Amino acid sequence: MRSKRFLVLVMGLLMVLALAGIPLMSACTTEEGGGPTSIKMGLTTPLSGDAAAWGIAQLRAVELLADEYNADGGIYIEAAGEKLLIEVIAYDDKYTPSETAICATRLIEQDKVNFIHNMGEEMATTVAPMARTAGIIQWGTSWELSDPNPDFPLSFSDLMRNQEMYGALIASFHELHPEVTKIGSWALNNSGGLSEHVIIEASAGDYGMDVVFWDVFDWGTTDFTPLILTALDAGVEAFFSSSPPPDSVGNFIKQARDLGFDGYFCVTASETYYIAEIAGAENAEGLMSIAEIGEPIPAAAQKYADAYLAKYGPPLSTMCLIPWLQGSQPLFQAIERTQSLDAEVIAEELRTGTFDTVGGTCWFGGEDFYGIANQIQMPMPLSICTNGIPVTVDWVDAAPYPAK
Repeated sequence: MRSKRFLVLVMGLLMVLALAGIPLMSACTTEEGGGPTSIKMGLTTPLSGDAAAWGIAQLRAVELLADEYNADGGIYIEAAGEKLLIEVIAYDDKYTPSETAICATRLIEQDKVNFIHNMGEEMATTVAPMARTAGIIQWGTSWELSDPNPDFPLSFSDLMRNQEMYGALIASFHELHPEVTKIGSWALNNSGGLSEHVIIEASAGDYGMDVVFWDVFDWGTTDFTPLILTALDAGVEAFFSSSPPPDSVGNFIKQARDLGFDGYFCVTASETYYIAEIAGAENAEGLMSIAEIGEPIPAAAQKYADAYLAKYGPPLSTMCLIPWLQGSQPLFQAIERTQSLDAEVIAEELRTGTFDTVGGTCWFGGEDFYGIANQIQMPMPLSICTNGIPVTVDWVDAAPYPAK
């Protein structure tokens, strides 16, 4: 009876600790009674469905980096006294919060990952408290205005997000097309998508452009005709989008062209090759994209492009290189510098260090805007689709943060 009461007390204490967000144990992969034996990178990401082009690019970026380090024996970890190989474990969350919760639980509780990569809105907010409780770094936040968030100090944004990208994208578009004054915005009907309009409207006003149309669509929508017709009636000359996945963007462009739209399309951090394949190269001609590398591939990224083609075959996913590989390199470098798998130690190195990447020097900032310096800052390529291929025409920095 005494042992049963003790077990109940222990289970109750563990539940209280978990609800309070206190780490129950280290997620390091260890031998019984010993130190860590490997470095586990976990991913919950879309590997099927409309957002698969994003998720596959993210997974392959992590795999290419793991291959690079493992070819040299891994990364030296002081607690192990030796170099440890990097394991990459990925599950398909189908870009849904329910599947994400299942994938993240498996990665944390069964696979005992040291780091958990993810993407998306509700998907990221699902992972954040789970990673905090486990005491591991979450690599990827939602695109809500409130993220990164001081309540989740181990959650880092590995991509430039709408706050960082849209001001620079609109400024670059205006420089090329000063005659355009009426723009439209269409977004996925989720928390991040709903915030796009606020950011676009604030940025467009600085360049004499009016947002004359804004609307959202539900996940799984394939017919955008009603939305497009309303936008055309409003006189839209250029469409801007960020949250719609590549499949949706490709379908939207094709349908807009079929309905007679002859204006411009602008996207953030998308997959131009894939969009052009769906929309048709002629329809996607002139598509402007920020934070996705195009041709020519930078010298620093060429070895990864070669490795990509050797491992996965053509076509080359430029989004895999920039932003995904560019955004993952700081995490690998922070582990290498600290020689540690301690999340707090690595987090401090991320907030205070600078990192050499395929796209130039990166660092983490945004403390004045977000309340914590967990937002990656990195140079962004500006590309224009030419014959179905993204061609880099410039590199730009993030616009200043808006007043809160």
